[in-house]
Amino acid sequence: MVFPAFFREMAPGTSGEKTLFDDESSCFYHPTKKAVVPCDICGRFLCALCDVDMHGQHMCPSCIDAGKTKGKMEQLEVERTRWDVIALTLSILTWIPPLLYLIMFTAPATLFIVIRHWNTTLSPVRPNRWRFVAAFLMAVCQLALIGLIATMFVMEVGAYE
Repeated sequence: MVFPAFFREMAPGTSGEKTLFDDESSCFYHPTKKAVVPCDICGRFLCALCDVDMHGQHMCPSCIDAGKTKGKMEQLEVERTRWDVIALTLSILTWIPPLLYLIMFTAPATLFIVIRHWNTTLSPVRPNRWRFVAAFLMAVCQLALIGLIATMFVMEVGAYE
């Protein structure tokens, strides 16, 4: 499979024009180059060389770097925590018999993850929430099982008194 960008011609790059007069705005990063556009985020003047047009916004290199570092720019995201997979795995693993005693800890943890991360951005590849729903239902079943066992235990202890 080849991406459509493979068949597009590359646009020619532009170098910044030199400032000819003292009253012209110059680039923040290159004082000898003429400013073409301000950065839409920080407002710094940029030459044609420094201007990065990303999704209709003109940005400077430092704003792009800051957005990538802070994780504010989804276009530059290279990794993402899959909370839906974590919640589903946590709720499934506790059904394994040696780990069954951990249900009283993992069921509330699963519910917390599902409720806390319901509105977080999911994977761009599989953007559906069925894993959250399945994890929630299994955690509720696990809590019901804990309640049933506790009720049976209380009834059993009450029968001996």
